[in-house]
Amino acid sequence: MNFKRGMTLAETLLVFIVIGVIASLTISSVRPWEKPYKQTYMRMYNALNTTLFNYMTKNNKFPETTTDLCTMIVSYLNTSDYININSKTEDETPRGYCEWKIGLQKSLDVGMDIDENSEFENMFRKENAIYFPNGTRMWLGGKNHTYKEISVNDVTTKFYLVYLDINGDAKPNTPFYTAKVPADIVAFILTDKNTVVPIGWPELDVRYLQAHYLIPTNVDDEDDFDESEPLTYFEAKNKAYGTNSTNPNDRIISGSDPLTFEQKVWFGENMQSPFLLKPTNLPADIPKRDDNCNNEGMTEPKCQVQIYEYQ
Repeated sequence: MNFKRGMTLAETLLVFIVIGVIASLTISSVRPWEKPYKQTYMRMYNALNTTLFNYMTKNNKFPETTTDLCTMIVSYLNTSDYININSKTEDETPRGYCEWKIGLQKSLDVGMDIDENSEFENMFRKENAIYFPNGTRMWLGGKNHTYKEISVNDVTTKFYLVYLDINGDAKPNTPFYTAKVPADIVAFILTDKNTVVPIGWPELDVRYLQAHYLIPTNVDDEDDFDESEPLTYFEAKNKAYGTNSTNPNDRIISGSDPLTFEQKVWFGENMQSPFLLKPTNLPADIPKRDDNCNNEGMTEPKCQVQIYEYQ
C-alpha cells in the first residue's frame, strides 16, 4: 500500500510564516494612503488656481466674504455635496447653500491657532465640510468671515485659507504630520494676486508636490530659461528666492508674487498651528541660493518657482 506523505506541523507553520512576511512586504510597499497625496493634492491645487483665475477674470474682484468664496468654489467646481443636499437649504442656489455651510463653519479663522488634535476635531467637523466627488472635504477660513490683509513692500495682499482633507473620510483625518504617515488635512492660501500658495508640511515632502526653479537665459525673452532638477517646494524657493543672508529673518526675498512670501509674513512669528512649519521642522542645512539667481539689490526675484505634480 502506498501512502502519500503530508506536511508536518513545523512545515505548515513555516509556510504560513513565509506567506505572512510576503503579505506584510506587499502591504507596506503599496501604501494605499499615498495615492491621494500624489494625485489629489495637486489636482485640488490646480483646480483652486483655475477657479480663482476664472472668477477674478469674470468679476474683476476678489471674493469679499467667505460666503462669496464658497459661492465661487461651488459655482466653478463640481461639488457633489451641493448637488446632492442643497434641498436642506431654503435657497437652492449656490449662495444659499454657502450661507448655510459658512454658518456651520463659523468657528474657523485664518491661521487656526491650535496645537491639539482634540481642538482641531471640534472645529473641523464632517457635517461642516464642502464635499467633492473624489471624497475630498473642504473648509474655508477667513478673518470674521472676510479676507485678511497683509502689506509687503507697500503692496497690500488680501487672502483666505482653504483647508482640505485630501483623503476624505479615510484615516488618518489629521493635520498633524509624521514622516511615516503624512497629514491628510492640508491648507492653501488663496490671494487676490491670482495665486494659490501651498503652506506647511507639503513644502518639505515630495509625496505632496514637487517643484523646480527657472533660471532665465535670455534677458530679451522671458520664455527662455533653464529648469533645475526636481526639488521640494521649500528647496526650490530657497534656491530661487534666497538672499544668502545669515539672518534667518531675511532668508527669502519678498517680491510682489505671494509665492515668495515666507509664512511669518502671512501669520507672524508666534502662531501655533499644525498647518505651519516651526523652525525646528526645517532642514538642518537650508539650501543656499543658486548663484544664477542673484537677488542682491533687487525688489523682484530673478528666478521663478514652478510647482508640478509628484511623479
